[in-house]
Amino acid sequence: MLGNLIRAALPDRAKAAWLLSQVDVAHFLEGRIRVICQALKHDDGVYSKVMEGLGDISAISSFKVNRDTGSILICYSPERIERSSVLDYLVRGARERYARGRA
Repeated sequence: MLGNLIRAALPDRAKAAWLLSQVDVAHFLEGRIRVICQALKHDDGVYSKVMEGLGDISAISSFKVNRDTGSILICYSPERIERSSVLDYLVRGARERYARGRA
């Protein structure tokens, strides 16, 4: 519970950094990100938070969660992302991590 309160108080950049620290970026194309979250496979709380959190972001056009693999596919509209929002920082961070992993 305290962890949830602390994360709620974090600025969007820190929230995005924390979220990225919890996943592996498996694939990135502008408008589409696939991440793997191992905790998703066995933690109902993580699943609920993912479903709720992604559903609240208007720039996300669709997302698909596969609990068997821990995969989350996020499709978003780049032109609808609000600057300095959590999604903006997530996309930037995912792009950087994916590029580093391919280099």
